[in-house]
This record gives sequence, C-alpha cells and structure tokens, in this order.
Amino acid sequence: MRWPSRHKGGPQASNHQTKAVGEQHKTKAPTPPAQRPAEPYDSPGVVHCGFGLGGSIKTSPKPVRKLGYSLSADCILVERVDPELHNSKSPPRPQPPNASRRPRSDSHALSDQRCVSLHTHILAGQPRMPGTSAGAMFPTLSSPLLLIPRMQRLALLLHGISAAFAWQGGAPADSHAVPDDSGQPPAGAYPAKCLALANQWCNSPAYNPTCPLVGPGGAGNLSALFDGSATSTVKAWRCYSPTCLTPNRSAYAGHGCTAYCTRDELADIVSACRLPPPPKPPPQPQFLSEVFTPGMLGYPCIRIPSILLHADNRTLNAFAECRNFTGDGCDPLDTFLDPLVVSGAASYGRNSNRDLCQRQSIDGGKTWLPLKVIARNGAQASPVWDRIRGRILLQYLQLSPAATMQMSSDDGGLSWSAPVDVCSRGLDRSGACGGAMGPGIGIQLTMGPHSGRILFIGHYGAYVRDRVWYTDDGGESFAVANGTLDYMDEAQLVELPDGTVMANMRNKHHNASCNCRAVSVSHDGGTTFGPVTYQPTLTSPVCAGTILRGRSGQVYFANPAAPFARANGTLRRSADGRDWAHSTVVFAGAYGYSCLADLPDPAEIGLLWETDGPQCRPGGASCRSVFSVFPSDF
Repeated sequence: MRWPSRHKGGPQASNHQTKAVGEQHKTKAPTPPAQRPAEPYDSPGVVHCGFGLGGSIKTSPKPVRKLGYSLSADCILVERVDPELHNSKSPPRPQPPNASRRPRSDSHALSDQRCVSLHTHILAGQPRMPGTSAGAMFPTLSSPLLLIPRMQRLALLLHGISAAFAWQGGAPADSHAVPDDSGQPPAGAYPAKCLALANQWCNSPAYNPTCPLVGPGGAGNLSALFDGSATSTVKAWRCYSPTCLTPNRSAYAGHGCTAYCTRDELADIVSACRLPPPPKPPPQPQFLSEVFTPGMLGYPCIRIPSILLHADNRTLNAFAECRNFTGDGCDPLDTFLDPLVVSGAASYGRNSNRDLCQRQSIDGGKTWLPLKVIARNGAQASPVWDRIRGRILLQYLQLSPAATMQMSSDDGGLSWSAPVDVCSRGLDRSGACGGAMGPGIGIQLTMGPHSGRILFIGHYGAYVRDRVWYTDDGGESFAVANGTLDYMDEAQLVELPDGTVMANMRNKHHNASCNCRAVSVSHDGGTTFGPVTYQPTLTSPVCAGTILRGRSGQVYFANPAAPFARANGTLRRSADGRDWAHSTVVFAGAYGYSCLADLPDPAEIGLLWETDGPQCRPGGASCRSVFSVFPSDF
C-alpha cells in the first residue's frame, strides 16, 4: 500500500483507507495554538522520518526512542507530531498482518539509505541524487505537520534538520552549538559521555603514550578541550592540565600555561563517541639484568655504556657517563630523580657536568655491585685489557679543559690509578689530543708483527674527522695513524680473523645512496688506514655501533638496524667481518648505544645496550642500559 500524500491541489487518495484519512484531515480543524503543547515534538504520537520538499513530506516511517529529537540508526530527521493534530476518532493507520514481526523490506532499507544521502546533499547545498526526482525518492505521506501554517512548518522542519545534523556529528540533538572559525564544533557541542571518553583517552598511557603529562610523574586528571594555546589563538583539540584551565575546567585560561598536549585524535573520538580499539602494548625488551638506570647516586641520566671482561674470566666491568643533566634520549620521571635536581637547585654543580662511573659483576652479568664514580669531569670511557702487562688501561675524554686522560687498574677494576694527561705523550704532535674516543673499547692486536699493540679511535668535532692512535709500550707513548677519516664520527676498531684492522664508523649518511655504516681497513697493524667505504648490509641511523671479534673467532656487530630511527636493535655474526650471514633481533623497539663483550663461557656473547624504560617518559631510546646474553653461534 501507499501512505497518503498531500500536494498543493489537495489530498489525493491511493485507496479507500488513505482517502478516509485525508477526508478527516480536511474536515477537522487543527487544535487552536493556545491549546497546543509548548513542545509538540516531545509529545507521544505519530513518528515520521523525513523532510519536506516542494510542499510535500517525503517520509519513511520508523520507530524511534523517546529521547526528544533522538532518532534510530537509520533515521535522519524525526517529527514527533502532537496527537491533537490528529482526529482522535480517526481510524488507526492500516498495518499488514503481523507487522511487528515482519522484517523490514529491501525497499525500506533503500529508502533509508537515500534519505541519508538526500539530507547530506541538501545540507551541503548540492542538488539531489543524480537521476532521481524529489518525488520519486520515497513513498509519500499526508503528514499532519502540513496542517501547521506554512511559516511555522518551515521553522519546524529547519529546526529538525539542524537537530539531525547535530546528531550525526556526535552532538546532542538539542544542541545549538555551531562551529567556530576553525570549522570544529566547540567541546560543549558534544554529549558529556563523548567528552568523558576523550578525557579517558587523554589520561591513558596506552592511548596517549607520548604526552609527558600522562602516567607517573605527570600532571594527571587531564581534560580534553577544543581551545587555544600559549603561543597561538588557533584552537585545536588538546589534553590540558587543570593548571591551564579556568576553575570550572571549561576553557583554556591562558596566562602562558604550557601544560597541555595537542592531540588531533580527539576530534574523531568525540565525533564517533567511542574509543578506538586499545593499542597493542609495546614489546618489552628481554634482558638478563638492568645495569644503569636513572637516579643512581643522584644522577638523572647514565648513558654511553662500555663493558669489558677481565682476564680472571669472571669479572665484568661496565662503564658509563653519569650525567648531571637530562635529555639526549633520556627524560626520566621526577620520581626517579634526586629532589635537588627536580627542584632546580644548585645540585647540577655538585659534581661536574659528567662523571665516569663503573659497576662490576662476578656472576656473568646476572647481578651487579653498587655504582661508583671513578673519575670526575669525564666522558666516553674506552677500556682495554692489556694481556702483556696484566692490567686494564682506560682512556677517556676530560671535558674541561679538553684533554685525553688515561688511568689503569691492576686489580681487575677494584681500584684505579690517578688520571694522567697523555696529550704530551705524542698525541699533541699530530693534533689528536682531546678527541672523543670510542665510545666503546680499545683493542690489543693478537696477530702479526704488531701483536701486543693497543689501539684507540676517536672523533674530532661532529662529523669532521676520525683519528686512530696506538701505543706499543702500554700507554707510555703514542703515535697517530697516518691519514684522517673525514666526515666520520663515533667509531670502533676490530682485529679481523685475517689480521686486518677495521674501523667501523658512524656517519651522517655521507653516502646518500647508503644509510649504513662506513668502514676503513689497515693492513699494517693500524699504522695507516685506507679510504672510507660503506657496508650496505649494516643499515644504521646516525648512532654509535659496536663490533667485536669474540673468543669463538667470529666477528659480531650490533646497532639499531634502521635507516633513521634508533630502534630495531640487531646483533649480527660474520666469519670474516665483511659478509654478515647471520643476525638476530635484540629488540624491535627503542635501541640506542651498545657495547659487546666476551663472557666467561666462550659459547656466549654479551651485549650492554641502551633502551627506554618505565623510569622515563616515552620517546627516548637511552633511558637505561640493560645486559643481555646470546649464544655465540646464533
């Protein structure tokens, strides 16, 4: 059957029933305005879905929830018609048998879809669906709404369309909020439930991991608002700390407050009024032990790890920079810091800018003795075991004034000699004094005519040049290798199985076709080095790496194996140091500096490496240093 419709020429009936309804509407006057309810749309009665075009109402009858102007999932505009507009004696609208149990027909579903489309076109000021006339869109109905005077009818229709449009955008159907100049509705245009979900998103470390205001040590109790910032009047969705908001937390208070995080994702959350699926938790690093963490001895950050196995085949000595500052991949939470540092007191001058620190393990890296400071005003420790003299020789960079310092230990690292400046021992004659060695370790040659020679490598300026220096008398005098390794930076040396000495170097992707490590080799024990070449297999960002010929005779290399990010830490193995046939992922997540070491068991290889951690805010790759053990034949 067809529902009745009304045109300018008067009611038209498609059958007996519809004619009767039309006649009753024609003969009965509408309820006087004074007797009509103040809010006719809130009255129970006939419910229609549709809007008027050219003097008629195109509808698709739909049941809806009793929520003011709320509508079902398929309806766009709802009219709740005053029952008094109908003749109380009118016969009920004819319904097919078992109508309540009959599934909706495909034609009704198509009508709903077209209803949505037509509303969209009209609201956008566009013509109706191509090839479709307004009269052919849906079945028609002689709506009681037409008995209202034309101007009132138009006002009601426009109000209904506005309510439906607001509902589609996630706002309450009775909201009168309009977009501001940015095109985004203000936060008040959305239901409290949707804003509560946005607030939940702001305060969730899982959803909002990169905001420093979230989680332990953060501001907490963040509010999602579409408002301005300390540097601009342009509004955006942001997670605001209460300190930045007005007392009722309804607006950004200004006054230069910067405790907020701009998050465009909030627009989708309040519009859809639902949270996205929870993100998968980030992978967690697998390691044997934590070695350096923020807050040890009051140092905010401890970075640039180095590790060496002592000749007793038991003691591991781990070194690092204990820093009196944060940043550079390490942004610890306040709860892990010295209170004086957090308060900004003069504790930064308590020691020096950086100090050299050490920890020891006597059980293969499972546990570690307490942290201790072995040198003030120092950075980038490079130890080496001198098997001929039975001592650890350690060089490091003195920060102020810049100098190459050296000290030694004859008891496996339990105590150290006083630091001495070795620039006058041959380094100053070649302009090699004050270089930032390593970071990592030095090496002592085991083959050829220069067996016993100790070599170090360092960089002079950021990506300016690298130099190699060596000693044949245990550190009493030094010589500098011929030539410079231009445009290189932090580097490590390794003696390959064939006796060749290789420098493996960080570079600022100087070779544009290869985001990888650079190498240079020496065939005379480090006296001279050849031209710089590149190893495409060793993908690398601008970051330090580590290389070692292990006790197994294999060569090992580890670094963040990504072209630009400090992530995807990978350990590789090679029989000759040139072809890397074997690899294993250490950790797919954050991975910074690292250092390889032999272990008491020749069937294992150790790795001390930087990564993020619960002690720091997200986003850095060098919060802590952890120790891992791998089979040497992985």
